[in-house]
Amino acid sequence: RYEIKSLADEHINLVLKSVIADPFTQTSLQQGNINKQIEIIFHKQRITKITMTGFGGERSELLFRQEVFKQEVFKQEASGHDSL
Repeated sequence: RYEIKSLADEHINLVLKSVIADPFTQTSLQQGNINKQIEIIFHKQRITKITMTGFGGERSELLFRQEVFKQEVFKQEASGHDSL
């Protein structure tokens, strides 16, 4: 399952939730102590934050404050010499 919401300042919130049911998950859901999901925040087509929440409420966050991957273009100049 997923939910998509628009946030302020051109941010988009994507929440992913598990659809797999097993005996442990069903028991935990009935007790109300499960919130297993992944939340991803986008801004202008770039991920800015990922939050992962587990069974007992444990939580991990990844924040992306600057561009992580950059594409670099290298020019190869003809030197007139053969290279191996």
